[in-house]
Amino acid sequence: MYALSLLDKSPIPPGEGVATALTNTVNLARRADELGYRRFWVAEHHGTTELAISAPEVLVSWVLAKTSRIRVGSGGVMLQHYSPRRRIAAGHSKAGIARDLKVSRMTVYRALKGLVAPTTEPPAKPPSVTIALHLLIEPFSKSGRGRKPARERIEAMLERDYAMMKKSDCEYRLSVAYDTEPGGVSLDDEIDHLHSAMNNIAESHRCSIEADIREIGGKERSW
Repeated sequence: MYALSLLDKSPIPPGEGVATALTNTVNLARRADELGYRRFWVAEHHGTTELAISAPEVLVSWVLAKTSRIRVGSGGVMLQHYSPRRRIAAGHSKAGIARDLKVSRMTVYRALKGLVAPTTEPPAKPPSVTIALHLLIEPFSKSGRGRKPARERIEAMLERDYAMMKKSDCEYRLSVAYDTEPGGVSLDDEIDHLHSAMNNIAESHRCSIEADIREIGGKERSW
């Protein structure tokens, strides 16, 4: 005898909204419960207007409240979309968060600033370097219009994660933290992550980037 399960992505019907999609998911789960399905899975999605679930743990709680027997869970957790605060609340360590998200402990340190109780010693501040970034963004085609939104999104990410100071339209100063501990994120790894993050944002707007990155002071390295 086979055990059957269902996976629902909560698609948003044409002309409807997120509320309708989530209600449909709950109704589908209730029907699966009545028909004897073993499990009901929800799926996490971001950056789309066609699917409704971005916080599966919330929807799982709702489905559990509306069903009686079926087992309910999330088909996946996209760690890059989970803030350090959200994961600390779930019991994760700061070092583990940095490794899983492929960021430095400084990024986690900044995100958690103000969250640590006054009687608790704050996490140690990791070493950092100041870098100069020269960033050019070009659309894939001459008629492309993605350059402006791509730069806006990249600048928002740089301001959030790297304490960006904008010097001109294409010139930036960034503070890049890294780990010196075994198993931590090195400076080279952090620079690779920075470049990948900018490239991914640009490609989502059908653009390419050319990035010149160099260290200010110190060893004056370039990437």
